[in-house]
Amino acid sequence: MYSSGLIAAVLAGGRSRRFGRNKCEVMFGEKSLVEWALSYARRYSDRLFLVTKGQTLQDHGVTVLHDRSKDLTPISGIITVTPFVDSWLLLLSCDTILASPSMLDLLFERRQAGKSVFFRIEDRLQPFPALYPRGLLSRWEEAFARSDYRLSSVITDMPRVEIDEEALSDAGFNAPLLWNINTPASLSEAKIMLLSSHD
Repeated sequence: MYSSGLIAAVLAGGRSRRFGRNKCEVMFGEKSLVEWALSYARRYSDRLFLVTKGQTLQDHGVTVLHDRSKDLTPISGIITVTPFVDSWLLLLSCDTILASPSMLDLLFERRQAGKSVFFRIEDRLQPFPALYPRGLLSRWEEAFARSDYRLSSVITDMPRVEIDEEALSDAGFNAPLLWNINTPASLSEAKIMLLSSHD
């Protein structure tokens, strides 16, 4: 489902302190975590960006952008890719595994002009994966300028479309829907619960 004017970016700039090593290159089945994220992105765009914070990563055949900010926040990574966005940004993180990559189709099916599209899972808006129109990306720049690094405070203030778990279930997607990999234990749990259902 390619989308005209869309770019896709994968954030891979975290320090992985809780994981103990660079989690982006950790294997999950036959691919590393970052390769999974890039495979999701390639379903929708051939304009792919990998945003890092100085880590040495393998060559994944995509444009690498270096987040030069000293502040340890994903917001600086988002700002790094913003100048390259013409219309829409599909934003993913390297540490989120989806039960089914095709659930991202819903982001595009539900998008409306001038509104971001988010999943709401376990009653929390998910900043990634999410779809952002160019006109709302300045919200990240404004938050960064005032040193507000809380992702939730930025996205809850955005005009948006929400896709909740009921809507995902109606579309045939059942829990667990995604898994955030922050520790070796969460990686092991994800392998047990999600790998068998990955399409």
